[in-house]
Amino acid sequence: MRCEYFLVIVLTASMGRLPIARRHALARLLGLVWYYLIPFRKKVVLSNIKAAFGGQNQCWYRQIARRNLQQICRWYLDLAPFYLYDDAQFERRVRVANEEILRQAIALNKGCLIVTYHFGNWEILADWLARRGFWAGAVAKRQKNRLIDQWLTNLRQRHGLRLFFKSRRNAWELKRFLNQGGTLLLVADQDARKNGIFVDFLGRPAATHRGPALFALQGQVPIVLSYCMWNGQNYQINFLPVAYTASAATFEQNVLALTQQIATQFEALIRQFPEHYYWVHRRWKTQPSSV
Repeated sequence: MRCEYFLVIVLTASMGRLPIARRHALARLLGLVWYYLIPFRKKVVLSNIKAAFGGQNQCWYRQIARRNLQQICRWYLDLAPFYLYDDAQFERRVRVANEEILRQAIALNKGCLIVTYHFGNWEILADWLARRGFWAGAVAKRQKNRLIDQWLTNLRQRHGLRLFFKSRRNAWELKRFLNQGGTLLLVADQDARKNGIFVDFLGRPAATHRGPALFALQGQVPIVLSYCMWNGQNYQINFLPVAYTASAATFEQNVLALTQQIATQFEALIRQFPEHYYWVHRRWKTQPSSV
């Protein structure tokens, strides 16, 4: 446990000293090493890409997989340095589009849900919210290594972000935060297992969390979609509106329809920029036949 923690600390210190161009060059190299020499999750990545993009040739699948692993290395190498940047350094490397969509949603004074997927760098998105002075919170998962968990928690809360840790008991705490006008960031594309509802995502049924739709429909909380993607020079944060009217016959049908709409909007982005999705996840592990 301590060895793993000290390795992370040394890596963090080393990455913080590197200019971003060299850090990203290292990420590209590590991504290639991962693809060619390290079998960890490589088969999962290729299998997921092939299932989502049927009809492409093998060269295309391998190219997207390599680029994806390089992107993932970039996200991880940038994690601590961006949190540790001062505001001026951060602003130089992070651009924002359509911020007015977020501010219009917050101005309704009903709280605000920002829903994102594992598409691009969600850590920078969370930190940007805190640095901009939004009363923002995010749901996070505890790390198995207690030392790394404490280090990462302190890093994420460095600029005022409030963390809610995943548990079955925190739903009321999240509702209270939204009712008080908070802005809650949810990363909503993990496999939800038997507790989820199935929506179509990249051509396959995906067990998906009800949470965003439940919060939105029960409390009339506005939803904004967002993602943060490296564009070759900077990280670009984008906000997208969710225009939804609850018109189905039952509440559960409305929950399903809204959850599907969110998945469909992110699917369109992933199909446009496939190398920026976190394909290492076993996103489709739970299937209707297994529930």
